[in-house]
Amino acid sequence: MNQYCRIHMGRLECVSAPIPAEFLKLGGRGFCSTLIAKEVRPTCHPLGAENKLVISPGILAGTTSPCSQRVSVGAKSPLTGGIKEANAGGTFGQKMGRLGLAAIVLEGKPGSDVSNFTLDVQQKDMIQDIFPLLGIPDNLPRMIYCNGKRAQGDQPLNPGDIIAIFSPMFGG
Repeated sequence: MNQYCRIHMGRLECVSAPIPAEFLKLGGRGFCSTLIAKEVRPTCHPLGAENKLVISPGILAGTTSPCSQRVSVGAKSPLTGGIKEANAGGTFGQKMGRLGLAAIVLEGKPGSDVSNFTLDVQQKDMIQDIFPLLGIPDNLPRMIYCNGKRAQGDQPLNPGDIIAIFSPMFGG
């Protein structure tokens, strides 16, 4: 694996480049953590445009080695503020290895605000009151952030609050 792709969301461009020499013997968690530590400011907001999402298979991806199909996904964590990484199985890591891709780096922020919108709420409304307005089923597991901090559905809303709702990922 000798290439990696950088996808810049603001410019909607993908650039493939050779792996820098310092990353040649890294894969998976090592590649993710090293790239984030080198390129992401420690004080940047985890949900902001300066954070990066790095997807990287292990260095044996694309071979017949057992468990070589695993892929790591890392970024600055909104929960802890540190570098966090998760990994998963499946065929994605193996396919990246066969394509010669050591990593995919997502950076920047999309230019359009198609996923951001304003809701007018009453002073007594809580976060959970906006779920029906967004078509989010009551039984759907979710992680909620209010102004960049973990929140619960029964937290009251205040003028200007920024709410982010994520479906948690499951897997091994």
